[in-house]
Amino acid sequence: MIYIILNVVNVLFLVFFTHFMDSKLKNSNTTVSPSFSIAMLLSVIEAILFVFVLIMEFTNFEALIVPFLRIALVLDGIAFTTLGFGIYDSASPRKLKFVSVIRVILILFAVFIAFFKLNSVSIGFDTGLVIESDYLIDGPAQQFFPITWYSLYKGFYHYFIPLTGLLFLILIQEDKNASQLDKYQTVVMGEGVLLMWLINIAIKFIAVVQPSFSLLFIF
Repeated sequence: MIYIILNVVNVLFLVFFTHFMDSKLKNSNTTVSPSFSIAMLLSVIEAILFVFVLIMEFTNFEALIVPFLRIALVLDGIAFTTLGFGIYDSASPRKLKFVSVIRVILILFAVFIAFFKLNSVSIGFDTGLVIESDYLIDGPAQQFFPITWYSLYKGFYHYFIPLTGLLFLILIQEDKNASQLDKYQTVVMGEGVLLMWLINIAIKFIAVVQPSFSLLFIF
């Protein structure tokens, strides 16, 4: 029950933060991309779905748990894709067709993994969130590359895409001699991404000892 309450509090915080960010973007001349508000809105929807999943588990209504979890994972991938491209858009607001194509491909890839490459998705107040998937590589090479589809999903969407967005942002700013304000915004974005990673990693390590800790919203 405590995890339901904590996740409801998290939803309320995300709603407040999303509204606050959206208001700031509308009332300022900042170059920050509106994609950040979209990413936060997707996170709110994802968090609400996760609360519903926990309530369904608590009331033993299991019919929609797996579909809801898979949809939440898709939204998670879309949110991180939007975040990564939002960071890039902050320095390059000009819309490029091939960038939009890559964005769509990454969204479709998230759908592909969530619905077709995860063998099982389950949740329990004792076991926490349990997601199983096959290894990417079979045979002897698997010893050197023990990567599953889910670990690929996590590493790619949670770490690689935001990091790539930050690197492109820094390179573009250096190329066009960005102002001190733009560089400060980049530092703030970098600190935000780093904090997100640290929280995610901390929850992951604690969940090894206490599996139910993985029931906190951040996947």
